[in-house]
Amino acid sequence: MREVSYTVSPARSKILATVLLLLANGPVRAVIMGAGRFDQLIKNAEIIVKGRVTGVDKSRFEMIAFKAEVVTVLKSDSGAIPDEVYVEAPAPIWPEDLGIPFAKNQVVLVVLKRAKGKIAAVNNVRAILPATNNKIHHEDSSSIARKVCEELKAYLSQTNNEVAKGLVLVLLCQLGSEKDDEIFVPYIKSANKWLGRAARASLLRLKPTPERISEAVDDFANHLSAVSQDNLFWEMYKDVQWSAMCGSFGMEKDLTDRAVAYLPIYRVLIDKAPSNYQRVYIAIEALKNVGTREDIRRLYEYVDHSKAWIRHDVLEGLGRILGMKIKRPLIASYEMPLPPDVEPWEKKTRSIIERILVDEGLLEK
Repeated sequence: MREVSYTVSPARSKILATVLLLLANGPVRAVIMGAGRFDQLIKNAEIIVKGRVTGVDKSRFEMIAFKAEVVTVLKSDSGAIPDEVYVEAPAPIWPEDLGIPFAKNQVVLVVLKRAKGKIAAVNNVRAILPATNNKIHHEDSSSIARKVCEELKAYLSQTNNEVAKGLVLVLLCQLGSEKDDEIFVPYIKSANKWLGRAARASLLRLKPTPERISEAVDDFANHLSAVSQDNLFWEMYKDVQWSAMCGSFGMEKDLTDRAVAYLPIYRVLIDKAPSNYQRVYIAIEALKNVGTREDIRRLYEYVDHSKAWIRHDVLEGLGRILGMKIKRPLIASYEMPLPPDVEPWEKKTRSIIERILVDEGLLEK
């Protein structure tokens, strides 16, 4: 393995991946909302309850607070759960996009934590989820993911909002397995393009077969030719986005395996993206983590990008593919002036990489 030994070992923060996802979804609001992975949110939950809203508090600036009668406790910590909880959410995270108005009598699932003796909603945009009035029987042996899955499945038949249905399908696929295909198949041929897209994207996550990858590649190519309703498109393909960030999670096997399977999608994204398309960073991040020699030219196209963090990702990706051990200097934030050792590191690293690419016939002199 070639090694660039003159660099300072960096601490690549996982927070960066979350910040990048937030930036990609548009301007940051006054309150920053947690955007962690939904599957991990449910897996690591301390408390999840199903509750009926008995009162709402709309007086809080950009915040959500409400009282809810606890109908079912899906998961509990060692502490007592009161019959009624007052939930102060850390951000405006009510799931209106899932078809639930912020109003009295709504039934919701809430992911909670206990801090200093008080119960509060977890800081995640999906800490509050839609649910039904129906009493769902849960086996004691069922995992919390399966219990939440059953609650969300019940909601699918209740809502007539087809975009909301699609977003619920995307959540369901993050909790399900290949055995759950029957949840999604009925929606594939929906007349609503977003619901059909959500069903196909969900099946893609459960099992990225060549046929499903090919369908997604075509969908991405068509979308990139117009780039309309971009945020909703990426909500449907949430796992393509998360899998690209697999390096921020220690190359977690399931995530990494899907990133490798999604390579044709990332390639069409970087090849077909319009000039200055903000989300092209997703493809760059993916190719940095799992790209092959086939992707060297794709990455090199962005070696002069205006944003330093993208240039540095490109250098790390090229280095990995070429068998180099590249470590960028410690950078606390790309939103502040960079440390003085960064520019010399970048120039020298780029020079070494370009010399290797020329030597191997991958780059013209």
